[in-house]
Amino acid sequence: MRYFLFWLFLFNLGYSATDAVECVAHRGNSSTFLENSQAALQSAAEIKTHGVEFDLRHTSDQTTILLHDENLKRVTLNSPLCPRENKITTLTLNDLRHCRLLNGEPILTLEAALKTLSQYPIKIFIEVKDPPTSFDLRLIYDYYKHFPERVYFISFSASYLFWLYLEIKERGILKEATLLHLQKYPSHTTSFHGVNLLYNNTSAANIVELKKHNKQVGVWTVDHPLDIKKFISLSVDYITTNYPTRCLEHL
Repeated sequence: MRYFLFWLFLFNLGYSATDAVECVAHRGNSSTFLENSQAALQSAAEIKTHGVEFDLRHTSDQTTILLHDENLKRVTLNSPLCPRENKITTLTLNDLRHCRLLNGEPILTLEAALKTLSQYPIKIFIEVKDPPTSFDLRLIYDYYKHFPERVYFISFSASYLFWLYLEIKERGILKEATLLHLQKYPSHTTSFHGVNLLYNNTSAANIVELKKHNKQVGVWTVDHPLDIKKFISLSVDYITTNYPTRCLEHL
């Protein structure tokens, strides 16, 4: 009876079970290709997933690269010429010239990623791992000025997102970009356009409450078919997954 009443409540709010749910490839198509690599991003675009998520960090000379961890150790080939264990914030781009990802590719820069992805009608979910820069914003604008609505900034740091909000407002660029606050534990609302929540801490009630405040709701990282089906039925906006093909098949 409770289950029936809950769905009746959703119906009265105007929710549709699969309306506008979108699949976002976590660090690219990372179930098949190395995360945050050119191959992973290219694959995500080619399988026509709705969005692709990737992580940004900066070197000491402010080169923006795709990297989740604070150092390169987990994702690069072992080489005496590559400072794999050093924090990326202590290295320059020149320090990385001998480093190769586990799939043999060079470390991917933001510009190289944008050059590839901007050729496809795919949304980009940019996770900001350290303080963003004005150069990042200008570079993204250069590639996405004709379709800024495809740009999503996500971060655990509210201060990074607020900085982006102020920069976007002041510069008058990427005004249609979306800001999503990453959260491990759901809040009732947010000052930004929406939230991206850790899926196993997220309930139907959390989603309904956020939707009541007209906030977009995403969940991460959802891989099991039953969990994917569950969040599709709960009408979240975005499902971030390592298995984008699996997610697409359930829509």
